[in-house]
Amino acid sequence: MRTATGFRLGLSMVAGALLLAGCAGAPNSSTLGGGVVTGSLAESGDSVAAASAAKPGAEAARPENMLRLAADVEARGEKAMALTFYERAAIAANGDPAITLQVADAYLRLGAADRAADAYREALARGGENGRALLGLGTAQLRGGRVQEGLDSLARAAPLVKTASAYDRLGVAHGLAGQPREALASFEQAHALAPEDADIATNLALAAALAGQHDRAVSMMTQVAASPSASKNQKRNLVLVLGLAGRGGEARSRVKDLRAEEVQALLAHANSIRGMATPKARAIALGTASSSTQ
Repeated sequence: MRTATGFRLGLSMVAGALLLAGCAGAPNSSTLGGGVVTGSLAESGDSVAAASAAKPGAEAARPENMLRLAADVEARGEKAMALTFYERAAIAANGDPAITLQVADAYLRLGAADRAADAYREALARGGENGRALLGLGTAQLRGGRVQEGLDSLARAAPLVKTASAYDRLGVAHGLAGQPREALASFEQAHALAPEDADIATNLALAAALAGQHDRAVSMMTQVAASPSASKNQKRNLVLVLGLAGRGGEARSRVKDLRAEEVQALLAHANSIRGMATPKARAIALGTASSSTQ
């Protein structure tokens, strides 16, 4: 959840942030196609006709060429049309797991979480225990609101993929499931693999604050927010961590470039979380407060 007030799920293959930082191994529009189809789709009044003219006959129906075409359309910002061509690529692939996986990545990147989940399942059915497909499936399930399914998939994926982003997403899933200790452990694994990743450090700081490790949380989040490249969201998260740590009075002196009413709203949110009766309730509140923006 790449947001102001909670764990993030950021995807670069899909973006992170589970805050879903990126998903290892997922191609972007340039790697999906491996090239650009000639001709100007953007200038054509009929993208389908222009695209179909790019490569005639059976050559155009090859899944690799359909992927190139889909990537070109996607790069031009034509989301609905790109989804159509990715679907055609999947059909032309006739179940090829590698092509199906690329299509699934594209669905997820374009926000079609349910279609992505189906494609990842197909890739898994044909290609075995594929960590990348499991990671994508878990991310798609979380984005579709199926938290327990997503948690189960990501718990299988992380030990196979063994990347920081995989453990980061697993931590987000544990948070959404109301499992703060497990979330903290997963974020610690992610941070150990990518200690310079500011988004992962932010998730770890939030989880540490929930776990009562207040000094550690404030120290880590202060370091993140002090970076010259720190975003407004990271500074907002410093306010949130201070509030969770019971040190809201320090927020105005530590974070000077946020409006006073914004700081007060963040502190009020932190206080409401602190007042919840159980660690599970607090973890869910922090995780779900912004999950709709993923």
